[in-house]
Amino acid sequence: MAHHKCSKKFLGILCIAGVVVMWVGSSELIQIIFDDRNFARPFFLTYFSTSLFCIYLLGFLFLSSWRNGNKAPSTDGSSTIEESRAMLLDSAATEEDALPPATKHESPQGFKTGWQTAMLAVQFVPLWFAANWTFNASLCTKCGTGTTVASSTVISSSSSFFTLIMSALVLKEHLSWIKFLSVLMSCGGVVLVTEFDEGSSAESSLLGDGLSLISAILMAAFTVQLKYVVPNEDEVRMPMLLGFLGLFTLIIGLPFLLLFHYTGLEKFEGIPLNVLAYLTFNGVVGTVLSDLLWAQAIVFTSPLQANLGVSLTIPLSFFADEIAQRHVGHKMKWEYFCGAALVFVSFVGVNSYAEDRKDPSSPDVDMESNIGLEDVSGGDDPGAE
Repeated sequence: MAHHKCSKKFLGILCIAGVVVMWVGSSELIQIIFDDRNFARPFFLTYFSTSLFCIYLLGFLFLSSWRNGNKAPSTDGSSTIEESRAMLLDSAATEEDALPPATKHESPQGFKTGWQTAMLAVQFVPLWFAANWTFNASLCTKCGTGTTVASSTVISSSSSFFTLIMSALVLKEHLSWIKFLSVLMSCGGVVLVTEFDEGSSAESSLLGDGLSLISAILMAAFTVQLKYVVPNEDEVRMPMLLGFLGLFTLIIGLPFLLLFHYTGLEKFEGIPLNVLAYLTFNGVVGTVLSDLLWAQAIVFTSPLQANLGVSLTIPLSFFADEIAQRHVGHKMKWEYFCGAALVFVSFVGVNSYAEDRKDPSSPDVDMESNIGLEDVSGGDDPGAE
């Protein structure tokens, strides 16, 4: 069991590392699309990229398990296996009923069906689309709402603070000193890097910074909602979930796309082939693939760990801006290196302790959880009589 949890955490960290690289590259590409290619349409870009999630629904054509509900079709001799499995599950459930309430946990009963997954996906559309739309708009300097990739990334990383609060309120996660200090270190790193950014030659939009902050709050809400609805990776096929998310975005977003066109907010006109190529590449790599890895990282680890991990985009985004010559003639100062180090240490710190660690000698256990365990052990214990 411990080995399985370590493997999940390791996979989660690998997913986060991939997401960091893809998101920074995607952000740079988005600014190229907006500014260099004169395609200042953040709403359409978000709509197009998210709709590409529909690619995952091709799984219904090639995977029989997707079409047959939460398990593969029965074959000869499979009924005996299923009966044995059912007996083992019943035995495990009986043993779990005998455990104290504080140590009980729900076991997944198989993957949800396509219909159940679709009903889950439609819940995520508003938060998901709003979070990505505001973030993309924060990069559109041609729209008058843009800031640099570095500034947008720095402010967006503040989602770890909002995630910590929302996780405590919604997911009932205990606030340990490790988590609290890790978030403080991450925020401190953000402040230092922001000081570095303010001293640079690049101009940042106050509106763009505000949109980045709104995106951070919405993204924190989405990660907590995802963990709340999908607490275990064995309950939902994540590609199927994202596929339905793209399908519902394609359907629900179309009236808004037409509304934006006729009101003049965003004109839906012909798209040059080179811009379409950029949009497709950004959508497939920067959205379809990267967001699948990010959703898996949230389920493998926790919303807080995933958001702190994505804060690692801060140092990488500054290097990307330097390479893209967005900070021409500007030399990095000590604030940048210290801030980047704090963000990295905070990520390592919050991942050094398992989310379910309840060892009283560990600093990752709060007083409230200890009291709860004492109440259980000190109650009506049959062995005490």
